[in-house]
Amino acid sequence: MTSFSLVLLHSNWDNFLSSWLTEFLLKQLRENLSLWNCITLVSYMIDFLKEIAERENATLTIKDKVIKVGMVVRSPNILYTFKTRHEEIEITISNDLGTIAIGKAYCRFPENMEPLDFKIETRSNFIIFFFGNRKRFKISSSDERFIVFLRSTMHQKDILALIKSTQFEPYIFSIQNLNCTEIIAEYNLMFANWTDSIGHIFNIYKQIID
Repeated sequence: MTSFSLVLLHSNWDNFLSSWLTEFLLKQLRENLSLWNCITLVSYMIDFLKEIAERENATLTIKDKVIKVGMVVRSPNILYTFKTRHEEIEITISNDLGTIAIGKAYCRFPENMEPLDFKIETRSNFIIFFFGNRKRFKISSSDERFIVFLRSTMHQKDILALIKSTQFEPYIFSIQNLNCTEIIAEYNLMFANWTDSIGHIFNIYKQIID
């Protein structure tokens, strides 16, 4: 059995519809889609994210909010947060869609674990094409063996395929905070199949924890 659960954080259904979902539905209606088709699209997205959460043995939280821009403009945002545990360490992935499309991931090692020091920068397709740099990743660490491990992890076929075909350019690094290692990832979500990044980020984190 998995520990999958879904939590929708909004005060009530009317408020939920009055924010990002209303904006989305109106946009689709302007494009001549029926209301039923619009609701079906939203329902399909949530069902798809639920499947990802179940596969990762994670909880999924969906939180909607409306950001005011200027005097009258409203900008709908929705935050998808996945949480799972691996070797007793919690991994959190938050995907913020709306005015921005940014993904972030985080985990914190316990004090008794050996500290990690590393940074992974992903070179964009633009840099690779125009500057002829064949190295997709710039990886640094004080531990040469760990660099080899990270290079092997990042060069997995499925991860590379997503990076080469989209704007998925993860920046992953560690920091030391109160004698604990924290691993943080930041990446762009401005591509159609952004949901594919979720499993890859979980996989990278789990391999680093192992």
